Amino acid sequence: MTMVKPILDIHIIDLVLRWAGS
Repeated sequence: MTMVKPILDIHIIDLVLRWAGS
């Protein structure tokens, strides 16, 4: 379960950057 949060954080950051960049 320890890896779930970092993966989610990276995924959220990626989505935010993609949304902000468009």
